[in-house]
Amino acid sequence: MTHELIIGIDLGLKHPHRAAIMDADNRCNIGKSFTFDRSIDGFNKLLDRCDKVKDNHQLVFVMEPTSMAWLPLSCFLMGKGHRVYVVKTQKVSKLREFFGLNKSDRLDAQTLSRVYHAQPDTLKQLFIPPASIKTIDRFCRQRARLVQRTSAIRKRIWHLFTFANPKAIDAFGRLNFTGQCRAFLRNYIDPHKIVDAGLKNVTDFLAKYTNGALDPEVPHRLMQASESTVEIYKEYQHQNGLPFDPEALQMEVNIELDILEAYEEKIKTLDKEILKCYLAADPKRHLQSLRGIADILAPIIYAVVGDIRRFQNLRSFKGFLSMVPKKKQTTDNDRKGLRIQKASFWLLKHSFYMAAEVARHWDPEIAEFYHRLMKRGKHHDQAVCACANKLAGRVYAVLKRMADPNCPDEKVPYVLRDLNGNPVDKKTAKAIIDAGFSESRTHVQPESVLAFNLNALMNASKTRDNSPHKVKSMEQILKEMLETALAEINNK
Repeated sequence: MTHELIIGIDLGLKHPHRAAIMDADNRCNIGKSFTFDRSIDGFNKLLDRCDKVKDNHQLVFVMEPTSMAWLPLSCFLMGKGHRVYVVKTQKVSKLREFFGLNKSDRLDAQTLSRVYHAQPDTLKQLFIPPASIKTIDRFCRQRARLVQRTSAIRKRIWHLFTFANPKAIDAFGRLNFTGQCRAFLRNYIDPHKIVDAGLKNVTDFLAKYTNGALDPEVPHRLMQASESTVEIYKEYQHQNGLPFDPEALQMEVNIELDILEAYEEKIKTLDKEILKCYLAADPKRHLQSLRGIADILAPIIYAVVGDIRRFQNLRSFKGFLSMVPKKKQTTDNDRKGLRIQKASFWLLKHSFYMAAEVARHWDPEIAEFYHRLMKRGKHHDQAVCACANKLAGRVYAVLKRMADPNCPDEKVPYVLRDLNGNPVDKKTAKAIIDAGFSESRTHVQPESVLAFNLNALMNASKTRDNSPHKVKSMEQILKEMLETALAEINNK
């Protein structure tokens, strides 16, 4: 029988770490908790203290992923041959609440030592990917942060125009933040300036920054939006002046655009580096054989997953992705339609969601699955999340074949198949989808959806309460709702 000492470590960012040692057999703490420095001397002090009480026990270290402070200590301990587990902060918090403990470094260290004993079979030993994979991972995370910042800047500029010239950006339609739109934003935040310039001058100005023919409606819409804004502020401006300084506001917009373009330039640089590093790991782009996974998403999935061999089976891999709804079930009630679990890395979930959104337009099997869910009355997001979970199985299979040195290269990529399982090319697959599933989202029969939801709700009401008069009341209410909805649909 293996005897273990569990060492819970509460990591410090600016202050020393704190450790607590627990005997797994007796379930009791050994001595008091102690601190040790964030240096090699401190790490050696930790092992010295453990060796004094080690006897024939194996050492198991448990810690939270506090910033990146876990990495140096974990590498040191794993280099010495010890097992290391990094557990979620939420688990530690819930266990501390269960024991009725307050929040302190000492109590956190003791709680961490108990987490392993509470769930020894569900915790996964820490996996540290090679530097080449970790580089892709960090570049992808940095790119995601920059994308979020560019999105925030665009929203900021749009908010400035909501009071300076409310309908101006809307005039560009889908051409928001293109070359001509940015040129306009840099020069014409003041609606009076547009009105004074006149339609011809505004048209000539936009034509300089347009690739191809200029949409003649854009200048007209801009002029109408500016004239409307001038009229809105006319009386107030006559009495008190404008509530904002157009020149100062223009400068603010130009600074935001400068920052936006600097971020976009860095994103392009990162894209080149990410693709370069990814192609070194997957030169034949096997992962991109799956529809919906291309130059942006493939490196993210490859880097975050790391070594696919650390997952024992597909169930374990899907558990890592956690693209499944929460479960809340009792003896007589099973709630459906709950949001998906928060476990796993958000960027990985986002990547699978976006890949599934594209794959349903190109993969007949996923398109049929999505269509079937929509006919059952599922929300679009629910259906896409289910497709992402299905896509995860294919990603798992491709990565497993990539990691198998005995698998021939021609068998590694994913092959598109029709609904009968026969291999098809990209053009044929698209034709199958266009013929049967292209309008799944917008043309699901509302009567079938409402009827499906009615039956589900009636069954749920009967499950919750077996009283005959209450079931009848619920049926009447739901039938009235269905009849009203169908009447509104027919009227439209």
